[in-house]
Amino acid sequence: MNNFEIIAYPLLPIAAMELLLGYLLLSQNPQSSPVHKAVSAIAFFSSAYALNTAVMYLMASQGHDFLFFARLNWIGWFAIPAGLQFLYYLRSEQSRVARMVGYLLYPFWTIVLGICLFTDQIVSPGYSLIPYVNRPGPLEIPARVAGALMIVWSIVEILRAKRHLIGTKKFQLELFFYGLLTFALATVTVAGILPTLSGVGVEPGLGAYFGLPWVVLTFYAIVRHSLFEMRIFFSRTLNILLIILVCSGIQTALLAAIAPAFGTAISSFISLSFLGFFLFGTPASSTLQSLINSLIIGNRSNYETLMREAIVTLNTKQEEHELLDQVIETTCAGLGVRDAGIYFHHVEDGYVMRRGRGRFTTMVDQRSLADSAVNKLRETNQSLVQSALAGEAEDPSTATLTLYMRGIGAEAIIPLLFQGRLQGALVIGPKFQGKPFRQSDVGFLETLAAHAASALENARLNDITRKIRSSLQESEARFMTMAQRIPAAMFINRGTTIVYANTAAAEMTQYSRSQLTTMRMEDIIHPEYRDALQLNGLPRTVLQTHDVEKEVRVVQQSGGERWVVVTSAVIEYGERTAVLWILFDITEHKRSEGKLRYERIRDAVGSMASYVSNDLDRMVKEIRHVAELQELTDDSGHDSELARKITAALERTDILVRTLKEFSARQETNLTLLDIRELVEQREQMLTALLSGKHELTILSSPVPLPALADPIKIERALMNLVINMQEQMPDGGTVAIATGRAAIDAAFIRQHGYGRIGSYAAIAVSNTGQEMDAASRERIFEPFFAARKDAEKRGIGLSMVYDIVKDHEGYITVTNSPGHGCSYTAYLPLVS
Repeated sequence: MNNFEIIAYPLLPIAAMELLLGYLLLSQNPQSSPVHKAVSAIAFFSSAYALNTAVMYLMASQGHDFLFFARLNWIGWFAIPAGLQFLYYLRSEQSRVARMVGYLLYPFWTIVLGICLFTDQIVSPGYSLIPYVNRPGPLEIPARVAGALMIVWSIVEILRAKRHLIGTKKFQLELFFYGLLTFALATVTVAGILPTLSGVGVEPGLGAYFGLPWVVLTFYAIVRHSLFEMRIFFSRTLNILLIILVCSGIQTALLAAIAPAFGTAISSFISLSFLGFFLFGTPASSTLQSLINSLIIGNRSNYETLMREAIVTLNTKQEEHELLDQVIETTCAGLGVRDAGIYFHHVEDGYVMRRGRGRFTTMVDQRSLADSAVNKLRETNQSLVQSALAGEAEDPSTATLTLYMRGIGAEAIIPLLFQGRLQGALVIGPKFQGKPFRQSDVGFLETLAAHAASALENARLNDITRKIRSSLQESEARFMTMAQRIPAAMFINRGTTIVYANTAAAEMTQYSRSQLTTMRMEDIIHPEYRDALQLNGLPRTVLQTHDVEKEVRVVQQSGGERWVVVTSAVIEYGERTAVLWILFDITEHKRSEGKLRYERIRDAVGSMASYVSNDLDRMVKEIRHVAELQELTDDSGHDSELARKITAALERTDILVRTLKEFSARQETNLTLLDIRELVEQREQMLTALLSGKHELTILSSPVPLPALADPIKIERALMNLVINMQEQMPDGGTVAIATGRAAIDAAFIRQHGYGRIGSYAAIAVSNTGQEMDAASRERIFEPFFAARKDAEKRGIGLSMVYDIVKDHEGYITVTNSPGHGCSYTAYLPLVS
């Protein structure tokens, strides 16, 4: 064997392996993936490069002219656009850059190859292989430099792609990229750089040898890491090749042994009969396939490494759909299955398939997980595998479940459990060749499902947190808008520093708003009143049941003074505790005994009522009525009565300020076990006091206790708002009725209202004898500042607070028209067994 043959023969198996790789990629590309097509193009062009180099050296070994093959060797440069397309399609299968690479580079190299084949402009006569001698044509050096630059471009893109890949794809493509880098670096050196240097004797065709590391590492990644999902097909192909080799060897050996005794014809019949018995009468074929599967697919799939990569990837995902897609991808890659899907629970529509691959794709958002499967998963908290269920066929429920799994094509159903709660289920179709699911497979899937359930729960909590923060920001923005528009001075201080002051505060104190935010509350309050207000911390009044307003003097920047009524409340501002101070200017009241004495406070409260609630409008009317009485008489005995009514009105102002605080910054709900029936009965006197003389209150108590976890203060506030709202719907008088009792939410209730959770509840129904409510108003009645009556001038947030309170107790509230007249609000609070 001469030197030419020593170089040529090793290139033949390299070319064959590259050709096989290209064939496998095309034949196993049912979805016509451009990534598969690009890699198969690399393989085919690399195979042509290696095969042509081998033929060139074999021709030289026989003394034949090989110049044509030396020129044809430039076909190897076509692997460059194929490689670039693969790298861009890997990022996006709709990549415009990948298409532009194909449109530009394939014609470029076609022109170069044509010039090379039909002219002497690139490869000229006198080309020698051993020793390597080349007299480059005028276009060879520019063409090789262009090729070298393109390979460098490819290397840069390989490094970028390798850096950005995560999870399963990184795990699968890592060896592939190492082989591709080796091939690219060697090719750019041997075929791009060295031929441009004078005196360096390296024949460019030898670069085909460096396709071997790439194709070997690619096949290894296919076998061990399911690269391009070709592991099964490769196993079958290798099994067929081995069977052919074994049968050929047996046939040759038998003919050589018995042909001298029986002749060629009889010996052929005997050998073929033996081969038929060997293939079909013995388990040799299936045994060989199992052996190859164990070597290629293996019972020892690298689940540990795959799981580690999956966990890292799941932790980087924030959206639900990304997490579901990653779980399906990891499942298919780990087990080598094509069909997988995920049922995930949403309150509105139960366990519905959210993502699917293969046969489950058509079920996405269309099919729900059967109750038999849901109940079984909840009872056992274990995976459902058809082969394991077969032994329990005598159980009717198990038989039904088995039929259901066969119907949807599921070989296994893996529960997604978080803290013992069933979030959903992972369904997997049959494994290739009908192989059963082993315990290692189920263990891997259960571990993956556990991590996926945790990641999904974290994603759900993150989404809730984002919504809560957004809601708080919107509420704070609404509060600030209202604060700027009301004519009452408003301050927020944290510790000893004022952190917010509205426009009215600047007008009252004559300081600018920027100046006020550098000052302390004690800087604007007359020294005589500072101790009473406890300005350097939480006000004493917030520790009392009712916040008592105080009359104090405010010192202006000019030295003047204004009399104000001040009230305070603790709020959450900027996610920290602060104190809200509201100051009503009553200077004119102090100066005048006439009709205008309360105009300023009446106007301030009236303006605030337009943004806070309808209740404040009634309070302003009461103050106006008292002022008119004062104007009609000079009897000083009315002063005490006037002061008492002013104090009562301001106490109600305090309630509204607290309402504003609770609406804009939700307070924690302190749940205690109590009897709802007793709670309502104990508040009868307080609720009756809220009604005017034209209205009556009746309470119909439950005959049995109604134990529930509830916050008595918040339930009391909800009852107050409901009673006041019912009274306002009856301007001519009427009856407000409160009834308590047990109620059940069932499937019919959920179908009617579109929400609810089946169970037993304590029901609190508040109804009136006023006008019925139309359907449009019932839809919007719990919106902030919405009024059901078209003639209502003011709009409040009381019913919005009722809705929030009921939701804080994990309950529900409905509004319906009572038979005959009026409407009814019914709150459902979960009973405690």
